[in-house]
Amino acid sequence: MPAALVNQIAAGEVIERPSSVLKELLENSLDAGAKRVSVVVDLTGDGLIRVEDNGSGIMKDDLPLAFLRHATSKISSFDDLVRARSMGFRGEALASIASVARVTLETRHQSDAVGSRLEWVPGEDPLISPWDRPVGTAISVRDLFFNVPVRKKYLRSPQTELGHLTEAFQRVALGFPDVHLELSTPSRKIFSLPARHTPLLRILDLYPTFQEEDLLYHERGGEDLRISLVLLRADRLRKDRQFQHLFVNRRWIRHPALFEAITQGASGRISRDLHPGAWVYLDLPPDRLDVNVHPTKREVRLLDGDRIFSLLRRVISEAFEGFSEKIFLEQPSSDSSRPYSSSPLPDPLGTRESLPETEDNRPDSSLFSKEGKTSWTPPPRSAPRGMAPDLPPSDNASDPRATTPPPYRAGAPSPLFLQERKEAGPRPSFREIPELLKSLPSVFSGNRPDPETISVVGQWVGTYLVAFAGEDLWLVDWHTAHERINYDRYRQALLGDGKGGGRRTLLFPVSYRVAPSVADNLDSRLEELSHLGFDIDRSGPDLFRIRSVPTLLDESDPTRALDELGAHSQGFEVPILRSDRIDETLMTLSCHRSVRRNDVFGTEEGARLIRELLDSDHPYSCPHGRPTILSLSHSAIDTWFGR
Repeated sequence: MPAALVNQIAAGEVIERPSSVLKELLENSLDAGAKRVSVVVDLTGDGLIRVEDNGSGIMKDDLPLAFLRHATSKISSFDDLVRARSMGFRGEALASIASVARVTLETRHQSDAVGSRLEWVPGEDPLISPWDRPVGTAISVRDLFFNVPVRKKYLRSPQTELGHLTEAFQRVALGFPDVHLELSTPSRKIFSLPARHTPLLRILDLYPTFQEEDLLYHERGGEDLRISLVLLRADRLRKDRQFQHLFVNRRWIRHPALFEAITQGASGRISRDLHPGAWVYLDLPPDRLDVNVHPTKREVRLLDGDRIFSLLRRVISEAFEGFSEKIFLEQPSSDSSRPYSSSPLPDPLGTRESLPETEDNRPDSSLFSKEGKTSWTPPPRSAPRGMAPDLPPSDNASDPRATTPPPYRAGAPSPLFLQERKEAGPRPSFREIPELLKSLPSVFSGNRPDPETISVVGQWVGTYLVAFAGEDLWLVDWHTAHERINYDRYRQALLGDGKGGGRRTLLFPVSYRVAPSVADNLDSRLEELSHLGFDIDRSGPDLFRIRSVPTLLDESDPTRALDELGAHSQGFEVPILRSDRIDETLMTLSCHRSVRRNDVFGTEEGARLIRELLDSDHPYSCPHGRPTILSLSHSAIDTWFGR
């Protein structure tokens, strides 16, 4: 076959879309030792991707060989391939790009007095001329797929392709925090990322909504294998894997088994429908993995896969324990000169062994304040920056919304039965509990009691209301109970006026930024969101303004509600008000508005919550099917104690 045809066939694997071009060019810059890389993209007209770096450049005599297939200076033998630490080594990228686009390359090697400029058009002889420029390389790719019209036809809109370009840029930036990277369009600068000594600081640069206390650094391993991890706090997690990234020797990869290790490491610590936020960096000898599996090098095979799986699972588990102990990473020294690749970051835990549970870090158990309110309102919880909490602050210092519950006082009901056992020693496993306790009803199964007979006496482990219904003892999960109440309200309002019960205009519009690849999908769902009570308009390629929110969301953060709706609808790709999805949409909003673990409110508020729950058509389960009430009858408790 002619060489041009061979290159076009290879381009079908290596160059899938503009983001593939950017990935290959960035990797070439990094392999050239660049410490500053600037990217300009313009997807209007014929399109442009330009990458300029301060790397070592290409020698003038080697320039004619740069676009030949399998021409590379990175490896020359099989031993070099096995031990390759460079991002590229196949010598296919430039040849593939040059077979389907118009390319201009300007370069100067550090040993040359003057630089060179090469213009390449497929099917024509290259033009080489002298060029005055600093040491380094600048390569411009225009009119991608101009000679392959079928491939060009299937490119998405400029905004969608810009989203994929941004994602490719971010992956490289996460793997190389010690390189200054910039990404811009002719109209605006998207990222300007200074060189950082730690991946944690680079993550903060890329995710401006994160704060340092939201992240925890942890690492484990030895000389032949080291896993470094930046873990996201549990209350910032999502139902997709947007905040999960795997790097092997700085290379971003996909590896289903390692994603499963992350999931298993977090098992039991977060909700089952959430994914941990984890940026995982594996450092291992190059001869212990094979990156030559696919031309894109996004898939790798690991020689010690089982060992890495177990170690990663352990690192994730230990990091969650670090968060539970409220240990956060200290601010790195600003004058640190350690390169990212030569020295690990300090261990924020002080020790790489798991921390023991103490009485101080167990959930607090307290009695309610006796004070109440005229109508039941959710308790306050911390609000994101720029958003009001669920309730305004109280001027009354004794208001239970503004203070912690009072300590036990003489004459008050004894809190002993509400407190968690403090005795040392392991807790009994479920298998050791007698069969009688296992058979107790999980929900109340009799006739509904008179709501006026409900007496709330306290809360337990920051999750359950403790109440009496006549002679029965109730434990009520306040989150699932409130979720059921909110779901019924929202559904009734949506079916009543078709607008989710009205909307509330915000005093100041709230900005909502999404991934560029999601922006078009969200734009197509604005009418559906309007039926739910949102008023949103698009103000930029990836920016929206929220002007109004559903009344039933009250003072909740609307951006988090939209995040959850997006996670449930595959980035707003699936309609959110389609008949088979309306329930899930309402469940998402009702869950978002519901009270959470460790929220604190008074006995009267708890009683009103239970009364509203009993008014529901389905009071004994939340919309997801989880129980709301555990009822222990007087006779069942007597049987348990052998009476």
